Amino acid sequence: MKSQTPSTKLQTNLKFQYSMTKTKNRFGISNLVIVICLIFVICDLEFLILQCSKTARHLYQRSH
Repeated sequence: MKSQTPSTKLQTNLKFQYSMTKTKNRFGISNLVIVICLIFVICDLEFLILQCSKTARHLYQRSH
């Protein structure tokens, strides 16, 4: 019966692949969160601009 030493090459390769997959997932989730936050900020700014323009229009009409 032959005794074989385990190959460390396969183990190292699997660890590297797992590490890369974990990193990709983390960046994917981070990017998704950033995009969602930016969408909320843009919507909030649009709402703020609309409210300011309505208020300014109302004040202008009252003064004339």
